[in-house]
Amino acid sequence: STDMNNLLELEATVTDSAGKTQTKSIGDHQSTTPLKFGATLVLTGSFGGNDHVLVTGYFMDGSQKHVLDTII
Repeated sequence: STDMNNLLELEATVTDSAGKTQTKSIGDHQSTTPLKFGATLVLTGSFGGNDHVLVTGYFMDGSQKHVLDTII
């Protein structure tokens, strides 16, 4: 997407099937430098059921969008 050139931060929230939630982010939505292509975010834990993943992107224009909302 062309929006990726304006992406400052990705925030991922994962809730496992036991209800444990963790949130981590990569980048900084208060920055003026876009997130580098190929950047990775590592979440650790025991994921083996219906795990809910929600990823929000924060953009240079101040907007935010849910870029992923799925169960794995």
